[in-house]
Amino acid sequence: DITDRKQAEEALRQREQEIRALVENAPDIICRVDRQFRFAYVNPRLAIETGIPTEAWIGKNELEMGYPEAQILPWYEVLRQVFLTGQECAYDLERVAADGTLKYWYSRLVPEFAQNGTIASVLVVSRDMTNLKQAQAALVRSESQYRLLFESNPNLMWIFNSDTGLFLAVNHAAIAYYGYSEAEFLKMHVFDICAPEDLSKLQIIQRSTVWKTVPHTMECRHIKRDGSIIYVEVNCYPITWAEQSAHFALANDVTDRKRAEAEIRFQANLLSQVRNAVVATDLEGRITYWNRFAETLYQWTAAEAIGRTVMELLFPVEQHQQIMAEFSALQRDLSIEGEILVKRKDGSVLPVLAATTVIKDPQKQLVGFVGVA
Repeated sequence: DITDRKQAEEALRQREQEIRALVENAPDIICRVDRQFRFAYVNPRLAIETGIPTEAWIGKNELEMGYPEAQILPWYEVLRQVFLTGQECAYDLERVAADGTLKYWYSRLVPEFAQNGTIASVLVVSRDMTNLKQAQAALVRSESQYRLLFESNPNLMWIFNSDTGLFLAVNHAAIAYYGYSEAEFLKMHVFDICAPEDLSKLQIIQRSTVWKTVPHTMECRHIKRDGSIIYVEVNCYPITWAEQSAHFALANDVTDRKRAEAEIRFQANLLSQVRNAVVATDLEGRITYWNRFAETLYQWTAAEAIGRTVMELLFPVEQHQQIMAEFSALQRDLSIEGEILVKRKDGSVLPVLAATTVIKDPQKQLVGFVGVA
């Protein structure tokens, strides 16, 4: 019986697909460079930023792509050091984008080791820091620009000392939203508005070796002056403020989103508990959801069922024409109910009373079907 192996292989395949999807759609540039500094892999973001197709990069280095030596040779020296030492490092890059604008990138270089212990390649992850650079320049340029970008900004913003966590500046939106006066804020630390349950997470990030050099994004709970708790997503950017090592924080209230996610989890748990088989499919009849009772009734696990078609899994061949006609009718009538014959994993056939309806997205477009038996 190789079922366990097949399931493990399928789980690995799905995991690889998930990772590839993350890399392929990442907002960062991700590439792999060999010992000749030639590209062995680049994600689509590089093509977007340079206007050069991804396939044109493979097997070539930047000099071969026409970039000037004065710009590339210092970068090669950084790569060479990673190959020599096997140590991760960071490097700031300036590159002209496809639209002719100058962009600033923060690159993290990570050595990748072969099985024999040698360094086979270097993984480079580059994050667009242009907005941060521009924000820093704007703060430096003039007090009036600072007031426009910071104090009067409708987003929640503050600046705090990177070592002590003491608030150094807070904008009007944050003052109004949290309920503390400016004077009160300037006597507080960022830890003071953090829920006790999340303090350790914040302290771990602050103690990391890259805290003062790399932007960080975190989700945590904050306590307002009236005692109410909100969920926030905080983006922190290292800056220099009044000759101090500091962080600029931009916060977004995600409480409604967290509640919606909790509601979705609750509903999913309800579906897993009901004593009815609940099966959802896409428009082609491919299974996208399979609850616990469906596992019991039809004898297929969710891992076995999801991704296969209901025609293949549940319906005898002699019923296929009828079921296809019912799927067509569903798109017109939106729901149907009646007794149907279904086959189980052991080959037995049993009658069930099933109600099937359509699934629509927020734009009212038909995206699938859900059946309850």
